Amino acid sequence: KSSNVTIDGWTIDELWCNHNIVLRNSDMQNILQEYNSVLQKHPITVSDYINKLSKPYVEKYIDDRTLGVFTRGTDYVSTKPYQHFVQPTAAQLIPPIINMVERYNLSRIFLVTEDCRIREELEEASPVPIYCIEQPEFKAYDYSSRSYVNDLITDKRVTNENYLIKCVCLSKCNYIVSSIASGSIFANLIKGESYIDSIYLNLGKYT
Repeated sequence: KSSNVTIDGWTIDELWCNHNIVLRNSDMQNILQEYNSVLQKHPITVSDYINKLSKPYVEKYIDDRTLGVFTRGTDYVSTKPYQHFVQPTAAQLIPPIINMVERYNLSRIFLVTEDCRIREELEEASPVPIYCIEQPEFKAYDYSSRSYVNDLITDKRVTNENYLIKCVCLSKCNYIVSSIASGSIFANLIKGESYIDSIYLNLGKYT
């Protein structure tokens, strides 16, 4: 149970359990509307502690010309969880990233992914520098297995804090190219306003 993200006193896990929120729509705005009836009464609050931890990363990596990029990989792709949104490959992410960078003359990318292979492919193709918050434990992930990245985590508190910090940073960007997953949904919810421009890759759901 985390005290770093609450919805009027509830944790994220408790909210899902008690309200059975189901993501039925593929469009991000429609997805966010699924939360509205709950969030109007129970707004999301990120703790002062996480905001304090996030501040130096926001100051270091995020400015008006930063493109946020989010995607899952590793175990999410290898296990293909039923009815979760399909995650894009690096090759599928590259064209909209380049399009967004060129359209708005963006100067850098803040990348949120635990998948080292995706990061490497994006770094090779990106026209601007890519920055991310390092989590070296994920480098040991065995892509040939159906194992879970959580098995590699030695300090769950630090890993969970880093995840929240990344989402806060993502929410501070003005532009985003992203898959649809809990992290990108959460970043939208805590942003509290629309991105100047956004591209979400809807590739259907795992069956």
